[in-house]
Amino acid sequence: MTTPYRGKGRGRGFGRSIGSGRGGNNMLPYQESNISLIGDWTTVGKLRQLPAPPKKEDQPSSSSKKIISYKDIMVNESKEQTSEYFENPVTEKIIHIDDEDLSLTRNDGWSIKTRYLESRGYAGLYGKSRPNLEILLTVTESVTITHYYQNNNPESFINFSKCHINKILLPREWGLNPNGEKAIKIAEDKYIYFNYWDYIQAFTQAFYYQNPKNKHSWFFSVNPEIVDKPIPNWFFNWWIKFGPSLEILPKEVGELYTPWCENSSLISKIASNKLITGQCPCLFFIKFQIPWIWRWIVTISKDKFNIPILERNFFYKWWTKMSSEDIQDLISRVKIVINEDKATGTKEHSYQYSMADLKDYFQRKYPKESEEEVMVRILDHMKNQFFSTFPSTVVRGDDMSTSSQGSVGQNMFEGLAGESQPDDEPTQEDFWDAMIQSIKTKKDKSQ
Repeated sequence: MTTPYRGKGRGRGFGRSIGSGRGGNNMLPYQESNISLIGDWTTVGKLRQLPAPPKKEDQPSSSSKKIISYKDIMVNESKEQTSEYFENPVTEKIIHIDDEDLSLTRNDGWSIKTRYLESRGYAGLYGKSRPNLEILLTVTESVTITHYYQNNNPESFINFSKCHINKILLPREWGLNPNGEKAIKIAEDKYIYFNYWDYIQAFTQAFYYQNPKNKHSWFFSVNPEIVDKPIPNWFFNWWIKFGPSLEILPKEVGELYTPWCENSSLISKIASNKLITGQCPCLFFIKFQIPWIWRWIVTISKDKFNIPILERNFFYKWWTKMSSEDIQDLISRVKIVINEDKATGTKEHSYQYSMADLKDYFQRKYPKESEEEVMVRILDHMKNQFFSTFPSTVVRGDDMSTSSQGSVGQNMFEGLAGESQPDDEPTQEDFWDAMIQSIKTKKDKSQ
């Protein structure tokens, strides 16, 4: 049984009679065995015709000696562990609120959210509820979601959830004009309809479930094969809210980010003026399938126009129960990729940009570095461009990058103050190195 393309003038009501033999390329199959359809905790009963599949414990890593499921970890999470979250500086407006809301006896964010949205995590259109958006992501095989319920009771609320992102559809992969709707059958003669823009919204709003305790969290991981094809830019916008920062990484893993970033072919092919904030860390987490924990809360705030709002705040942290064996395996995989990228001789494309553009580029690429470290990278980049443009001025035949070989130190210029040394005249490259070294020295003294 198929449903025709939904063009203009076809209405939007549920329970339409669906004719057969009228074009089926916009029908998304509903497979009960693969979809976990759990709604907000006050509306679970409305979806009983869509049973959840049998629950399975997470498969442990082959390198783990002790079998520990994500469920066991979250149930036993202590108050001390919940304090390990980092707060995302990016926030999101949920709704505007009025002075009447602020004058209530209970005027905390959660009470106001319940007053207007009940159990919903966002203000949405009819028929585009969070459970339906979760259906869309699952039916398109974009994600695999597992929910864990209070006391293992599917009739109760969800304590925590796990999401593995399998793929991200591009507009051309939708199969129709992005505005064209596809149908998902939810019951006999009942369908829900989505277009590509709903699909994008689903990647955000499907994860805005919250339980009565206001302590729901998500375990996220991403299929590393995603980096092998184009990633739509809207997903990097998603990452700004849902992805973690480099600061959650264990020290041994975090130290590998910069050498990976400097040699990665994934990064080198991105022009500096096209690098998106958070894109490099995002590709790092995806490439090596690094998981993280994410949650959200609501607070009362004001927007840039001083209008009171209900605001969503995001938090993330490292999955602290990753075994030491898995961490060592991760470190080994990153090192192997770094060495492979070095062996291919991948270099950044030589683009000509202003100083401001270069500063912006390196700050996006290396978000943890200080301004002095970014200055060194800019000067190093300009030096390489100078000698690439004027190769006849190069005296030494080794690598010109001072960040990798070390700059000419102050001792060389101290020698110039004494007797003349005709056999050791400073070159143009020496002056570049001295300028870079002066910034490095200033940075070291300030630490």
